[in-house]
Amino acid sequence: MYCQKCGSKIEDTAIFCCQCGTKVLHNNTNQELLNHSSINTKEENMDIMDSSKSTKFSNNSQSDFKNFVDNYIQTNTKFHSAEELLKKSKPLMFVWICFVVGILIGLIAFQSLTGVLIGIFFGYIAAWIVGIAKRFSFPTHSYDGKIDLDQLVDYLNTYLKYLSPYFCEWEYVDNDTIKCNFNKKIEATIRFSVSSKGKNIFIVGARKKFVWTVFTGSSVSRTNAGFGEYQCMYLTEKIFTATIEYYTKHYKIEK
Repeated sequence: MYCQKCGSKIEDTAIFCCQCGTKVLHNNTNQELLNHSSINTKEENMDIMDSSKSTKFSNNSQSDFKNFVDNYIQTNTKFHSAEELLKKSKPLMFVWICFVVGILIGLIAFQSLTGVLIGIFFGYIAAWIVGIAKRFSFPTHSYDGKIDLDQLVDYLNTYLKYLSPYFCEWEYVDNDTIKCNFNKKIEATIRFSVSSKGKNIFIVGARKKFVWTVFTGSSVSRTNAGFGEYQCMYLTEKIFTATIEYYTKHYKIEK
């Protein structure tokens, strides 16, 4: 055999090269190195596969998604981006208008504190009725194919992170509805169903997380009540619609 460093001929049983003093690597040692290298290569390949699983939405960059959502917001609202919609929109302005109009009418009619109180009462009733009408005005949206909710939850947790602290911790409500934390009190929801015409549709909703009930002494979920839910629906409907549209365009949907 020959020294792997200087090339001098050495005995098969030698431990060190007699010319340069380099430790001799015998065949079994070489095989061990090859085996170790093979194991490391397999582990690296497995790490790469695991990494590809965790970044399965990386084919379309975060910036592409953000631009798509912002373009949708610009087309369908007066705002220029999702961030601007969330920070600068005033969805509950109608509530204050109803209260102010009610108080003014009460003052004009009764010209007393009683008139103010009556105006506040009727202003609240008017705001509640307008709020209900506005909640029912939100449209349903159709989509092609069948959405994989497991993949969709991962997708939403990945792509909507840039709008934190909104839209955190997406998870299931049931087989056809998913939800996320919109703020400390309200959950945003997306419910998928089939229309009477056989089309796949989804609708954006909202609900309070918990309400303490006097009679049962326990906390229960409550849906579709109050102005906070309307505010959540107003701020999320366009963003979620753009998000689902982007998802169905860029990821495989079961036909």
